[in-house]
Amino acid sequence: MKKEISEEISEEIRELRHNELLAGILGVVLFSIFFGIGLFIAFQSVTYYEWRGLTLYQITSYPYREFGLILIGLGIAFSLPLLIYAQYCSQRKKKLLRSIGIETH
Repeated sequence: MKKEISEEISEEIRELRHNELLAGILGVVLFSIFFGIGLFIAFQSVTYYEWRGLTLYQITSYPYREFGLILIGLGIAFSLPLLIYAQYCSQRKKKLLRSIGIETH
């Protein structure tokens, strides 16, 4: 009976370690991709010249600023739950290890 419980706990610890690693990597990669592309798109500027009376004005606009900010928001929205889940798995793994008498730092 003790051996079965120990194997079940060790299997669960391996599963939690796997989930923690997968969720953490996926969260960081998703955030990096969305944040990087969002920043790149948000700061694309278009410069054009316009005559107003006898004066030529240089006008700079950011036509895709809103789209870039939406991508940054989506990056945060998609990656935050994954990072929270990775933290949850880490805490649960530590709790299981403490329950079988293995101290973690």
